Amino acid sequence: MQYLRGNLCINYEQLGLNFRLFSCEVLFNRGLSYIYLGDMEQGMQDLEYALKEKQTEEHTVIDEATRDQAEVYSNLMRLTGRDTLSSQFQLV
Repeated sequence: MQYLRGNLCINYEQLGLNFRLFSCEVLFNRGLSYIYLGDMEQGMQDLEYALKEKQTEEHTVIDEATRDQAEVYSNLMRLTGRDTLSSQFQLV
């Protein structure tokens, strides 16, 4: 999070890339990672922080994950052995 320097978003269009990285996405990823590793308390805390920093319609997945305590997402990660987050957020 320190590399975002307090910003809610890094816009890479200035570098010619059609991509924006949102702080809530980073927190969402980190929260699910903590949950996957068995640290439910820290994971849910990151999901709560991510809720406060949502910026786009696509970020409603954070509401769902927080409400369900990320059960579906962490189970899907275990079953598929892959990162489910890349399919949740679209490049803008």
